[in-house]
Amino acid sequence: MLGYADGPNGTTVVGGGKIYKFDNNNKRDGAMLTLQYRPSDIYETSLDLFYSKFRRSEVKSGVEFGTAWGQGVLQPGYTVNGNGTITDSTWTNVKPVLRADSNPLDDRLFSLGWNNKWQLGEHWTLSQDLSTSRVDRDMDFLETYAGLRGDGTATLRATVDPGGFNRFAFDTSFNDPDQLQMIDAGNWSQDGYLKNFQVEDRITAGRIDLSRSFDSGFIESISFGANETIRKKEKSSLEYKLCLQVDPASPADCVVGASAPFPGQPTGFSFGGIDGLAMFDAETLLRNGTYQLVRKNHSDIAAKNWSIRETVDTVYAQANINTDLGQHVVLRGNVGVQWVRTDQSSSGINTVEGSDVGDTGVSGATYSNLLPSLNLSFGFPDEYYIRVGASRQMQRPRMDAMRASVDVNIPMSPICHNISLTEPVWCGEGGNPKLKPWLANAYDLSLEKYFTTEAGNTGFLGAAYFYKDLLNYIYTDTRPFDFAGYALPPQAPGQVIYPSGTNGYLKGEFNGEGGTLRGYELSFSVPLDLIWSGLNGFGVLGSYSVTDTSISPNGPGTSERLPGWSKYVSSATAYYERGGFSIRFSQRSRSKYRGESRGFGADLGYEDFQGEKVQDAQVNYDFNDGTLKGLSLYLQVSNIGDEPARSTESVDSESRPLKYFEYGKTILAGFGYKF
Repeated sequence: MLGYADGPNGTTVVGGGKIYKFDNNNKRDGAMLTLQYRPSDIYETSLDLFYSKFRRSEVKSGVEFGTAWGQGVLQPGYTVNGNGTITDSTWTNVKPVLRADSNPLDDRLFSLGWNNKWQLGEHWTLSQDLSTSRVDRDMDFLETYAGLRGDGTATLRATVDPGGFNRFAFDTSFNDPDQLQMIDAGNWSQDGYLKNFQVEDRITAGRIDLSRSFDSGFIESISFGANETIRKKEKSSLEYKLCLQVDPASPADCVVGASAPFPGQPTGFSFGGIDGLAMFDAETLLRNGTYQLVRKNHSDIAAKNWSIRETVDTVYAQANINTDLGQHVVLRGNVGVQWVRTDQSSSGINTVEGSDVGDTGVSGATYSNLLPSLNLSFGFPDEYYIRVGASRQMQRPRMDAMRASVDVNIPMSPICHNISLTEPVWCGEGGNPKLKPWLANAYDLSLEKYFTTEAGNTGFLGAAYFYKDLLNYIYTDTRPFDFAGYALPPQAPGQVIYPSGTNGYLKGEFNGEGGTLRGYELSFSVPLDLIWSGLNGFGVLGSYSVTDTSISPNGPGTSERLPGWSKYVSSATAYYERGGFSIRFSQRSRSKYRGESRGFGADLGYEDFQGEKVQDAQVNYDFNDGTLKGLSLYLQVSNIGDEPARSTESVDSESRPLKYFEYGKTILAGFGYKF
């Protein structure tokens, strides 16, 4: 689905649709090596090496079209439901665009870690760890377009399926190559598009720890140390228009109306109301010269090219507690503190007044945070425990949110984003290299009961309450900003609308304050021979949590939900483990939530998703004796019921579905051997 638009007589009507099928082929090659050496009781060292190469070929095929947002004409006789949504409609003059896209991905990962440990006398231990990792990723997003012959239009019936998705039925077949042609069917001034992304991510880290144990006393041991992590991430993007022909008079433009014979063959589709869709290999057309590549520059493309470097230094101290409080209570836990200093900087391309390319800008920030923590466990007779936790927690911002790229212009209308203007000002949008992390005070309290059956199987029951008080969070906002450091263009002769100074407004990611996240969780693990000894080996485990939040992720006064938050989350597993067999059936569910998604050009976005329920099963068998001792066999089935992911116009509008994803079930079979 593309979304919903205003319809006749105060109704809401489908604005357009997208129906896609994804075919993926994934291949991963990996190698791992660990070397350990212990020449004496006081020293040992280990070296870990890991390499992985992952390749994904993804073919995206489907059709998209506009109805209210295109040239479609709504016909009389439509059906309207109780909330004013047109659920059954017929449209004429709809112009579909057939898509055959290719989105290959190539990942290379290398990591190295070196650890050394020294025993300094009876009570002191010194450890040192050095590591480095490197990730290189190449991603292509190749789009190709085709359409119907003749005037390229068709008649469409759009209905809302009871399963929670839209169904579209056209009066013409998309599976007959003779009725199709390669053409700019969407009137997008291009016959295709190519985006090439490259990402490089480097992390280097060093750590040193010193610990001291005690033979007696309230404190069991103390430890302190320091570590430094240096990370640098770069992203670059090159983008091209694909043209069947280029206008000789303007070599940067495709020829309007250019077409080519359709090179594909009929294929099955059977989704969303479309039975068949003729297909072709987009990569082949790109290689054989069917298209000419025309480099495209734009301020949006410039914003996708950035580099970020951050250095995080941490110094910590921790005391571990293990003591008795009287004759019946055992106290264990730890108390500690971390001091974290962050130095972050970014470079990006700054574009001004609609320019396609611009100058490189550099900015950053340095700050520090003190993070105390306390974790205590009180053990009582009959294996009852009370656990208490309090800490200040920190989560780093997304790296792309810290990019230095900014696009600046002079708005022609008296508004800059959501700010009403009384005079001309500079109006910008981009990243925030001075962005600080999420910060919260967190508190946890839990009560747990452990038990052991006569057969020796263990289980527990638990109830927990958690509370987070947000001190600092990140949201999108528009704020006053001084653009004095940018290469603002001078006022042109005769230009009437021009700011009197360098002040204006910038839309980007900023830090906000306030909000809470709280809830409770019930958990259990019960071997069923607790009820009857004949059920030895059978058991159930699971959890159920309820969470509430007052956080406004898009700023004070907004109503959008916190991304990733579901009010209700549960999981349950039934199992049998005995005699080498391990059989499990699991189900996990969550209520509606706002989730991250990838939009046009793999840009991050958010959508409202309905709740989901996913079921998995697994069967393992281990040979514990005989000739095959050490051999294990396994069979896993994921997403047994093919549970879809469904997004809607809002979390409370199930009758207005936007996207409906089916992933199918996954079956894995294999073996392992332990020497």
